[in-house]
Amino acid sequence: MKLRHLLLTILMAIGLVNASAQVHLRVSSLSRFPVAPTDTAYESLSYDSIQVLVENIGNTILNADNIILYILGNPASGPDILYDDTNAVYTAQAGSVTPINSFTYNFRPTHFDDGDNIVVVWPAARYTPHTSDSLTFHVYFVSLLAGIDKPVESPIMIAPNPINDYIVLDLPPEMASKQVRIIDHLGRTVFSLKEGQNYIPTDNWAPGMYLLQYTEKGGKQVTRRLIKN
Repeated sequence: MKLRHLLLTILMAIGLVNASAQVHLRVSSLSRFPVAPTDTAYESLSYDSIQVLVENIGNTILNADNIILYILGNPASGPDILYDDTNAVYTAQAGSVTPINSFTYNFRPTHFDDGDNIVVVWPAARYTPHTSDSLTFHVYFVSLLAGIDKPVESPIMIAPNPINDYIVLDLPPEMASKQVRIIDHLGRTVFSLKEGQNYIPTDNWAPGMYLLQYTEKGGKQVTRRLIKN
């Protein structure tokens, strides 16, 4: 009888250990990714060398399994895949850190809004039961296709573009100067056109993308893209 109780106690203890054994994954950092406050993610750019550090902070091993990285931005149209390679098999001891080199990732308007986005990345194991922690950060995203209008019949003329030290604007006769402004990638107005002005010095502008916005006679707002070398 004592032996039976002893075996039962051992089996119960093993069951409790197995029940509490858990793979627990979290993303500790991302690099080569537009997460710095001055970074901008553009729709037309590819991010080819993103590196993600995934930690197993659980108390048991992740043994020969695939790791998937999901990413979610605004609007919440469902998660996107940052990384998923069925041929890459990982074994992560409890307390270990696994570096993952992501595939090429492209930001798309289906998953991100123009402007500031709250972005969440989290890891998953394909087969192993696990818990997961997310990493949350901000990404400023600019769509270069959606919302950028084609030239109209009487467009504003801009030269040169790309920009070096200056640009010259040629406004249609019906357009008032006060309707024209240029904003940077953070949405800040860097230039508002004054009456009778068409020469804009740009030598002190930082390299990057700018948006020139103006209002047509019918009230439609048009956006043109400028690139500063």
